[in-house]
Amino acid sequence: MAARINCSIQNTLCLLNPLYSISTRPRTTAHFKNRLSFPPNLFFSSSKSRTVAFCTINNCSHNSAQNDEAVATETFVLTSPLYYVNAPPHMGSAYTTIAADAISRFQRLLGKKVIFVTGTDEHGEKIATAAAAHGFSPSEHCDVVSQAYKTLWKDLEIAYDKFIRTTDPKHEAIVKEFYSRVLANGDIYRADYEGLYCVNCEEYKDEKELLDNNCCPMHLKPCIQRKEDNYFFALSKYQKLLEETLMHNPNFVQPSFRLKEVQSWIRSGLKDFSISRASVDWGIPIPNDNKQTIYVWFDALLGYISALSEDKEQPNLQSAVSSGWPASLHLIGKRLLGKKVIFVTGTDEHGEKIATAAAARGSSPSEHCDVVSQAYKTLWKDLEIAYDKFIRTTDPKHEAIVKEFYSRVLANGDIYRADYEGLYCVNCEEYKDEKELLDNNCCPMHLKPCIQRKEDNYFFALSKYQKLLEETLMHNPNFVQPSFRLKEVQSWIRSGLKDFSISRASVDWGIPIPNDNKQTIYVWFDALLGYISALSEDKEQPNLQSAVSSGWPASLHLIGKDILRFHAVYWPAMLMSAGLGLPKMVFGHGFLTKDGTKMGKSLGNTLEPNELVQKFGSDAVRYFFLREVEFGNDGDYSEDRFVNIVNAHLANTIGNLLNRTLGLLKRNCQSTLVVDSFIAAEGNALKDTVEKLVEKARVHYENLSLSLACEAILEIGNAGNVYMDECAPWSLFKQGGAASEAAAKDLVIILEAMRIIAIALSPVAPSLCWRIYSQLGYSKDHFNTATWSDTKWGGLKGGQVMAQPKPVFARIENRTETEDGGAASKKFVKNKEKKPKSQVVAEA
Repeated sequence: MAARINCSIQNTLCLLNPLYSISTRPRTTAHFKNRLSFPPNLFFSSSKSRTVAFCTINNCSHNSAQNDEAVATETFVLTSPLYYVNAPPHMGSAYTTIAADAISRFQRLLGKKVIFVTGTDEHGEKIATAAAAHGFSPSEHCDVVSQAYKTLWKDLEIAYDKFIRTTDPKHEAIVKEFYSRVLANGDIYRADYEGLYCVNCEEYKDEKELLDNNCCPMHLKPCIQRKEDNYFFALSKYQKLLEETLMHNPNFVQPSFRLKEVQSWIRSGLKDFSISRASVDWGIPIPNDNKQTIYVWFDALLGYISALSEDKEQPNLQSAVSSGWPASLHLIGKRLLGKKVIFVTGTDEHGEKIATAAAARGSSPSEHCDVVSQAYKTLWKDLEIAYDKFIRTTDPKHEAIVKEFYSRVLANGDIYRADYEGLYCVNCEEYKDEKELLDNNCCPMHLKPCIQRKEDNYFFALSKYQKLLEETLMHNPNFVQPSFRLKEVQSWIRSGLKDFSISRASVDWGIPIPNDNKQTIYVWFDALLGYISALSEDKEQPNLQSAVSSGWPASLHLIGKDILRFHAVYWPAMLMSAGLGLPKMVFGHGFLTKDGTKMGKSLGNTLEPNELVQKFGSDAVRYFFLREVEFGNDGDYSEDRFVNIVNAHLANTIGNLLNRTLGLLKRNCQSTLVVDSFIAAEGNALKDTVEKLVEKARVHYENLSLSLACEAILEIGNAGNVYMDECAPWSLFKQGGAASEAAAKDLVIILEAMRIIAIALSPVAPSLCWRIYSQLGYSKDHFNTATWSDTKWGGLKGGQVMAQPKPVFARIENRTETEDGGAASKKFVKNKEKKPKSQVVAEA
């Protein structure tokens, strides 16, 4: 859980990514729910929403002549899922659409023609059932929920271009035309089919993929035996073509490890699948057979194409395709892979350490947890962390789910009772093997001696899952990332897994073992379940099935490397025992160290982010951690290095270059630009250098390589300083005449480079970049509406008046102080009168 997981710098990196800025808007679900007056149980349905399978991006080129120059306009078609309207929008669907919206905004910033498609998938058995349950006709139900999505998208400022409803007449026309084309190609035939059908998935299942009692592994509900006379699509006919497509175009499915999943599905043998339902009335009728309706996936996926047709034209497949299809990049969406993206964080509040810490402060464990949990919430708010679920392991709903999970594992025969004696680390809250300890039986993590302890405990049969874990990692090497962490985990497993204690007789502060109140559940067997209990809704009766159906399995566990064993070995085995799916990936990031030593509460050397911001300002903090820490590796903070980096990069390279350039312009040109920057830089090498570095930064931003993006932008500043020193405009102004004119142009060129820096660095240091922009004579509105296309050379115009020069980033001064004649001590202070207002800090 979050408090135990060392929420490090990495947790904040994605929040500082420019593509995530929209997600910090307040959630509007509760307000929106009241406004539309939905029945309460409509919002808290435990069934998992179905969303259309993927997001697609299209790159097409259309040439047009503009100003006698051929300009290639790149079309970027991006789709969110089409959301299934069996229930109103939830935070998972909002999260996906916010991400899609951020991507579309970034692509617009790059100057592309963007068509952002979203909408609602409104046909199928589940829709009719949901409508009947609330006393609506399917049409009325779809109207209400579809409008709910539109209202929420408006509240979230989702700037979509097309909103398609699969009940739109134009959509039905295109689906029927598509069906007829496939039929004419000989790929549709009629046959009987009998099998196990999952109503929630709306598909027939193969028995080998089901759980006990023929339960769907996704929805954990029994599939029903069903026999129908249906129409089938000859999918098997395309097996070889699909294999060749993926072989020749490995980028068709991304990320690359998802490609392996798809190839595995295809290699296992493709079967023809039913594309109609005789038992479902709510859908598009099969052409020439009104007794059957088109299967929802054969229907809904066509929404990506029908959305492209214009409202005023007669809908047809050709016109829709010519409006932006086909797509060249398929980004697999939530529904196809069985994922629902929800950001979960929280606090792990049970265990011996907690009780000890509370007693040391004269508090009860409960009072202590209330204070510390609220401290985390306050800090996350200050850091603008937009989580969806905050779980406390002392929540009653969490306890209920932990007990149910325990009972399920017990029923599977994987829990037994035994005595255990060994060396126990209170800080790690686990027994240690002597061979992994340092001298005097010290824990290598906390550097404190372990204590000898003997207990009568309950144990989890971890050793039973050794082979299964080995096979899981062999077939899915991306389960643990980065790859070098995978080798650590495989080494642990190969060394032989031992059963581990999952209860404590000596700890009162915890969840009692079901049917044995003398023991409490071991904190890791408790805390890891927080990832699932967080998914349950507050107003529903907490149970494992409803929580799992609300979003499990997780797509990513982001954790500190010190708890990798718990998440990559213990946790998967526990889930296997309980018959639940495994998370898709466990990412063990490095430590944020201080002066070369790992930071942690138990070591007493933590770095307080709020204090850091108040002391040095948000720009300095954001820049240092984004520039100096690479995702996955350790990153070190030392005050000396911090001061040296931000002074050298922000105060000197960027701030000083701007200040002295504006100073020269004020003294020699009355702060007015003598010529357009585009004209001034004709044939100039600095312009070419800046353009290459801007493109380099853009690529790094898109790949979320924020450190490398900062590096590329700083190189622009370095190139500007070299240009200033080589041209020496202060000397040229003294010569007068043509030399003075050349110097004035040089200043325009340098200031244009500074303008570009202000835009390119704004995702990292927004306050600093606004101060640069304002010095260049721009308004706040102009800065706020700047796009990446504004990094193109030529923004500054002749006659433009610059602001009066003043430092945009004051140096952090190193003052040496002596007290009472003692030894000198260093004190770093920001060399400015006012402390900057706190912004997001890249450290947690």
